[in-house]
Amino acid sequence: MGKPESAYKKPEPKRSPVGAVAVGLLIFVVVAPLLIEQLRLLPAVWTFLTDLLARIGLLSK
Repeated sequence: MGKPESAYKKPEPKRSPVGAVAVGLLIFVVVAPLLIEQLRLLPAVWTFLTDLLARIGLLSK
């Protein structure tokens, strides 16, 4: 006879249905535009960033 199955069987760890990468990507997609919009409110910072990105070739003027 022995022990019942529940006595020696380890419970399965509960896993999230959404992966950590997907959550990180979702946060980036939601938060990044908000940060960019805040930078547009500060014209000097926005001009500096656009000039910097244009110099390294990530943005065309």
